[in-house]
Amino acid sequence: QYMFNQLVINPAYAGSREVINLTALYRNQWYNINGAPTTSTFSADAPIASDKVGIGLSIIHDKIGVTNSTDIAGYFAYRIKFQEERTLSFGLSAIVTQFNVNLASLNLNPDGGIGNDAAFASNINKMLPNFGGGVYYNSKRFFAGLSVPTFLTNRISADFTSARSVFARQFQHFFFIAGGLIDITPDVKWKPSVLYKAVSGAPMQMDFNSNVWFYDVFAVGVSYRSFDAISFLAEVQATPQLRFGYAYDRSFSLTYNRTGSHEIMLNYMFGYGKGKIMSPRYF
Repeated sequence: QYMFNQLVINPAYAGSREVINLTALYRNQWYNINGAPTTSTFSADAPIASDKVGIGLSIIHDKIGVTNSTDIAGYFAYRIKFQEERTLSFGLSAIVTQFNVNLASLNLNPDGGIGNDAAFASNINKMLPNFGGGVYYNSKRFFAGLSVPTFLTNRISADFTSARSVFARQFQHFFFIAGGLIDITPDVKWKPSVLYKAVSGAPMQMDFNSNVWFYDVFAVGVSYRSFDAISFLAEVQATPQLRFGYAYDRSFSLTYNRTGSHEIMLNYMFGYGKGKIMSPRYF
């Protein structure tokens, strides 16, 4: 549900909703497979300095099997405002990742095999600093952003000099996102968007998203991720400040077990100042 809160993929998004914006999200991927990924996130951002600057904070915890990682990131965006509520932002992020792999807990011989694998004898526990950047443009009816959330390619290994090395590293991911808002009727609005993703060593990937808002109260949508999955999305604007979201997706690439993933989101916006929270926020 990144299209509802883009802060975690683009630091230049900070402050773009022009209110104090809090978002919590939980994702349970491939929910009936042992050791499958789970993700918990909390993010907050707000404009300051007469809306010329945006600041933010996010905490992201990922668990995949015996691997745990926690990211703590701070965001800064400089916002240039134009007429007709158009804004161009340049953002930077500073990130610290606590990365842990409990290799010693794995049972390598469930069938009574002989011997142990030396590569799994030592756990990995690392603190990985990083930084990223991005640019973001938005108006009432259109948005677009380009970002690289992490610039550094930190190495992850227990020991680079012995046979026990586990060679892995962080890579630079490139994101381009764009979308808009189109009035179908006075009470029905269509919000299409697309996300392009690229990283070294893997095929490029694109998401095609389509959400329809009814009466500015609830929305339903569908998202297709190339070569991977289809998702069904729903949002409810319970009050002008409180929003709920839910997504369910089915993977095409996971041939072992065609199982789904569940994702829930809670968003709250604090209005401050005259007119800050009067109009709905679509992106």
